[in-house]
Amino acid sequence: MSLVFIVAYGSGMFALIPIGLSNPTGKIPGDNMAAFYKCTYIAVFFYGQALFWAKMSFVLLYYRIVSLSHWRWIYLGAIAFLVLWNICVVLLFFLTCIPMKAIWDPAVEGKCVSHGLELGYITAGISIFTDLAVAMLPLPFIWSLNLRRSQKITLSGIFLLGCFSIALAIMRIKWANQWSNGTWDIVRPQLWGLAEVTSALVCACIPTYKPLLVRFKKSKPRSEKNAKTPVIRRQLEEDEIGFNMDEATKIASQSQEDSDEAHRVLRAQSAGYNDTSRNKDQHEASREEYLTDRLTTPLTYVHHNSPMTPNISPNSDKVKKRPKVRGCYQCSRRRIDCDRKEPECAKCIAKGIKCSGLGLRYRFNDGIAARGKFVGKTLPLIDEPVSKPAKRDDVSTSPISKRRRDDPFRESGYEKHGKSPVEIDKIVEDTTETEALVVSNYKPLTIHWGLDHVDPKSRFCLGYFSNNIAQLIAVINMGFNGYRDLILPKAETDPLVRKAVLLVVEQHLSLQNGTSISLDPAAYGSLVRELIARSHRCAPQDDDSALTALLLLHIREMISGSDNFKLIYGSLRVVVNALAARSEDRRTDLRTFLQMQILRVCLFGESLFNETNGVHFIQAQQRACLEFITWCDRFHPELKSLITQLANLTTLACDIYVRRATFNPPPEETVHVIESFKQSLGEVDAYVDIVGRHLLAWPYFIVAAESSTADHREFFLDKLVSLHNTTGCWNLLRAIDQVKEIWASQSSIRWTSLLGGPTQAFIM
Repeated sequence: MSLVFIVAYGSGMFALIPIGLSNPTGKIPGDNMAAFYKCTYIAVFFYGQALFWAKMSFVLLYYRIVSLSHWRWIYLGAIAFLVLWNICVVLLFFLTCIPMKAIWDPAVEGKCVSHGLELGYITAGISIFTDLAVAMLPLPFIWSLNLRRSQKITLSGIFLLGCFSIALAIMRIKWANQWSNGTWDIVRPQLWGLAEVTSALVCACIPTYKPLLVRFKKSKPRSEKNAKTPVIRRQLEEDEIGFNMDEATKIASQSQEDSDEAHRVLRAQSAGYNDTSRNKDQHEASREEYLTDRLTTPLTYVHHNSPMTPNISPNSDKVKKRPKVRGCYQCSRRRIDCDRKEPECAKCIAKGIKCSGLGLRYRFNDGIAARGKFVGKTLPLIDEPVSKPAKRDDVSTSPISKRRRDDPFRESGYEKHGKSPVEIDKIVEDTTETEALVVSNYKPLTIHWGLDHVDPKSRFCLGYFSNNIAQLIAVINMGFNGYRDLILPKAETDPLVRKAVLLVVEQHLSLQNGTSISLDPAAYGSLVRELIARSHRCAPQDDDSALTALLLLHIREMISGSDNFKLIYGSLRVVVNALAARSEDRRTDLRTFLQMQILRVCLFGESLFNETNGVHFIQAQQRACLEFITWCDRFHPELKSLITQLANLTTLACDIYVRRATFNPPPEETVHVIESFKQSLGEVDAYVDIVGRHLLAWPYFIVAAESSTADHREFFLDKLVSLHNTTGCWNLLRAIDQVKEIWASQSSIRWTSLLGGPTQAFIM
């Protein structure tokens, strides 16, 4: 298309010759002035379209050679911008004057655009900017390729050849304001424009010239080349002989004695001798003859006289191999490039292979050493005392002892209990004598499986939980974190807890922008059924795994903001009552942490479950429920004032809820309480990097619902929105919608009674 418009543009320039361009005076005849200006104006339209399609050629070429999606989106944006700009140029061309005849005929009255010269400068500047942008577009992609620096510079230079047309466009601006009745003043900028669009089209075609040049180079007859070229001299020096099967058959039929040099060398190498009886002159003549035949016939076999001479064409470039990026173990064994996707690469999934993922792969040797003299050897057996070597030798040669020695699961010798047959006095007297190793009073350790017992998907989810979710629900995200330091080790060894962690991670990933994680509905149902089955065998309050899974299911409800909160929370209420009836003197750290977190869930859940139960539970268990905050004093004594402030803010939110549900005071009586809560947040905001991001979600929700002034409502609504933007949890979106509903009905009904409906989300 660009070529078509260039031809039309040039034809318009030729059309000016008979209507005044050839006038020797350099002036346009008066009777041809309107036709001259009209033809010139139409030629300007062809100039703009030719330049537009030249730019489109560049951008479409970029789009074709780039396969990465994010680069293609950039080029599609460039295409859209160029199309929109061309539409603006076309509209400007047709709407400069109404009617258009007023542009080239001064006798016609019309309404024209004012400041036409300034408008021309603006359009020329934007056109130059688009030219420069199109020339620079491929450079970031080229420099991200795995090529040598010289190749990158060469490719960049080829694509930057379009800057030549930019220089011509800048030169053309110089004569843009010289519009008179002189032919040269009118035609000169048009000639520069013709040079600009022609050079732009040539530069757009340069990247496609290489295949034509290669084909032309291959099609050129080799017989036309000089026999004394460096290529021939190198072939003579290396004694390379090329021949095809037809020539070899013809020479063999003439005479076995006149066979070519390549046959003689091959026979000499295969039979173990070298034919030295050939005449030197015949040898040279035969070599020259077949070298000439090689240049005129297809090459089918090349033999080097020296085995050390590499068989590399003189014109070929040695391209360095790109560095191989380490992928998974399975792809490296199959000798293919791994796509390095996590937790399992797509190539292994496509072949149905269990992928070990990226990172370290742990392997264990059966013996005590992987190399050296101890290869294949294990720890010694102490079947008999050291003082009886003869009997021990007999035992070692027996079939039973041999089977025990070959058994990979045999005892190592450390597990033997008993009294050492060597006396202490003997050890003191002779310290150089090696004695048998016997460990008394040794308690055998339970040896777990290797570090690869967790599949790649679970390993990825455990890491994601540690890095992204544990910090949301912690009180102080610094140092000890119970979700990271207690629950994750439990998930590594307990399949039930691991399933719950995977559900939480998948739910959080599915809600993030730019992810394509699909939830498995069967996994959630399977976990619930397994919890029900375990409750028949063991009470949940006695099962740490079941308690951990229940707690994680509530974390999942907090993240998703779904309507299943009341269904899940009903089972946890029963567990809380059973835990309160038990008193354990010795509790593990995990059990202590679980009880505090379950009480934390109940503190916020009861107020959302039912108004009456919420008031009774907060009044009776508020001190115990806030232990999850005060418990952090032992780990962070330097942050005691901050921890106390967090507990006070949560207590103040509880008091606001109880007072509203019990007394329902007028809104103006609680304004000072809301203001006090707002002022107390200043100290907490100073520690925003270490305070758990989701810790104050429920207090924000309660205080926002109680707010009655526009200032307070806007402040706490912004807090909820900011919290959602930080954590990505959808229960905050449900909280924002519920707060707005409460504000709409606050004048007529107590807002605490609106909580706990069938679609209530878990706000924690």
